[in-house]
Amino acid sequence: MVKGRVGLPSEFKLNVEKPVEMGDYLDETSEVPPPIRLRKTQRTPLKVIEVEEPIVEPKDEVSVQVAEQPKPVSDVIRLRSKATEAKPTVAKKQKPTPRRQINMSPKTLEAFAELVRYVQEYGPQPDAAASEVMDAIVSAHYEARDALNMGAVPARGRWGSPTSQAFKDALSRAFTNALIEFHVKDENREASSG
Repeated sequence: MVKGRVGLPSEFKLNVEKPVEMGDYLDETSEVPPPIRLRKTQRTPLKVIEVEEPIVEPKDEVSVQVAEQPKPVSDVIRLRSKATEAKPTVAKKQKPTPRRQINMSPKTLEAFAELVRYVQEYGPQPDAAASEVMDAIVSAHYEARDALNMGAVPARGRWGSPTSQAFKDALSRAFTNALIEFHVKDENREASSG
């Protein structure tokens, strides 16, 4: 494909003597149309057309049904007022459950996901949610909080330092020891009472 010359063709001519003055919208005078007035129409009265029911000749057997007497208007009003007196029960709005975001390292996140999969695979509920597993973990640790010994846990150092990692490991050991101690005491209590 051969490329031709770029731009306008040579025979194109632009003859502009002076710039065009477009004017401003504020310079324009606009004629406001007169307001539309609606015609008043006369209402024609409705025509009432009376329709006569066709006369049906009775057969040999005639069944007569007695219609109930209509209730007086005051009874109807009383019935309606009783119906409106009943107050509908309104469900109380519950406060929204407070949510917490837990930041996990990639290693912890992977370990937690593996715990959730383990609970789903070997537990009785194959669709167990991660929030349910987290609730169970927190609940177990909360029950054992009285046995938690924080005296052996060193202070955390600067982020990323060896003492920072040591803090997490020591905290994990403290929770594990608290869970063991709590459940050993619980088993001893059950054995002595049973």
